Amino acid sequence: MSKHLDIIIDKLTNSIEHYGTGIQHDTEALLLSKSDLKLVLKKHGWLFKWNAEYALKNREVYKLFIANDTDQKIQGLISLEIMPDHVYIHLIENAPQNRSKESDSYIGVGGNLVALACKRSMEENFEHLATLRNA
Repeated sequence: MSKHLDIIIDKLTNSIEHYGTGIQHDTEALLLSKSDLKLVLKKHGWLFKWNAEYALKNREVYKLFIANDTDQKIQGLISLEIMPDHVYIHLIENAPQNRSKESDSYIGVGGNLVALACKRSMEENFEHLATLRNA
């Protein structure tokens, strides 16, 4: 059984972009905290069971939010696993408010989350392994 990534990247940006105004905002990512779990439930519109993902010890679950946002309103989530030679994306999800093109939504979240996975891969020095395999 093959697995594949089923994701639509709405726009590649250097940051996330407010849909209504076009204003771009820098983002930050932090590991999801236990207190964040009450915010990312299915009853709030999230599609995946992030509390189950968070409970897995081999996973790193990150939240993406607008830089300098004191509330750290979650714009998207990603679950990663560091494998021996790559970073595996288990789950990735745009926040419910960003799945529609409403005036308060943001675009570019998916691209920012994938970029985070790439950054983690570089931090693990996996780009060096790719270079060695291609030599």
